[in-house]
Amino acid sequence: MSNPFLKELRAFNPTTDLEVDEGFGKIETNPLDSLTLQGDGGTEKIADFVVKEEISLKTGDAIAASPVLLPDEKVLITNRRGDVLILAVENKKLVKLLTVNLKTVVLRKPALVGSALYFAGRDGTLLAVSYSSDPAPALKPLWKKKLPKGILAEPIASGKILFVSSMGGLYAFDAYAYGSENPDTGRKLWHFESGVSVATPTIEGGVLFLGNEEGQLHAVEYGGSSVQDMWVYAASSPIRSKPFVSRRTDYVLFGTQDGNLEALDRHSSEKRWFLYMEAPVYSGIAALDMNGQEHYFAGSDKGVFYCIDTFGQKKWSFRTNGKIRSEPVIIGNAVIFGSGDNQLYGLDVETGKQLFRYVTDGDIIATPLYTGGLLLFGSADSFVHAIDLSKVPGIHLPQETSHAI
Repeated sequence: MSNPFLKELRAFNPTTDLEVDEGFGKIETNPLDSLTLQGDGGTEKIADFVVKEEISLKTGDAIAASPVLLPDEKVLITNRRGDVLILAVENKKLVKLLTVNLKTVVLRKPALVGSALYFAGRDGTLLAVSYSSDPAPALKPLWKKKLPKGILAEPIASGKILFVSSMGGLYAFDAYAYGSENPDTGRKLWHFESGVSVATPTIEGGVLFLGNEEGQLHAVEYGGSSVQDMWVYAASSPIRSKPFVSRRTDYVLFGTQDGNLEALDRHSSEKRWFLYMEAPVYSGIAALDMNGQEHYFAGSDKGVFYCIDTFGQKKWSFRTNGKIRSEPVIIGNAVIFGSGDNQLYGLDVETGKQLFRYVTDGDIIATPLYTGGLLLFGSADSFVHAIDLSKVPGIHLPQETSHAI
């Protein structure tokens, strides 16, 4: 559904839009002046707990990709110029074990299948490498390909199939065969004309959901050698957010450039509800069951972060001073996300009240990773930052585990 009060959006330039150095405008001298909680009880000023510097490690360039937890509990992170760092979390400190360069701009984290990692470059480069840790961490090239058009989306894998959404459509590759002598290594399985897309797909129940620049959401049924649309839904503007599929409600949710968060029946494409969020929605979506009902969390380019109930009603919202394009992660009672105002926020999932914020020198668009007692995330300031959440008052941490979206 279109919004009559929305100003016309500028033309999309895929070579510059969605990059980490996109301007966010002037940040106010005191960011707390506009940090407010908006809920059923009105608007109130928030308590402010600023996490002091815990641990940071410089990578040499801006970081837009989320960290990846490797099978041996090491952490991989990639910066924009293609440097891949392997880190160890030891006694709540970061230790750099390996650095290699992929020679392409990398904006998203790689897909991980067993010990194989699949990286996508903005110029259309696809690179598969094998990770080993014995006797020391090492990355060995498996294969390399170049797609006709660029890739701004995160590559994903299901079973032994690698999916890559590009500016030239959706591709599937064999992610099972290994070895330079194996003719199936890196073999293209199919190419599907899904339209120009910068969005990361989502897979659930053997169906792949993908939005495109024409404002279409595709539900794609696929196999090793075949692919076809199950249905195609026409939204009112481009879809650049990663769809979220709920197993509890059978909804598929996604954001649009004209500011809507929409929920469809994932089997039939029938619209269940929509919420107008007043600005483009590029943020990923997280979900949590609270009080017997599923709730959804997402942000908008207006800098507002929302909690929405199963019926599409806003439970609470929280305003920041920058565009929110980070996919949130839920740790215990906190929902955590980054903003274009250079800050990472932790809010109480029930009330939306701020539990903490952490200030960096660059915008944060990647999903944090919680492992080894630390919350790890990258920033456009080129640093990997780590926070010990056990030192933050009001956060109830789960038993030791690793969380990432």
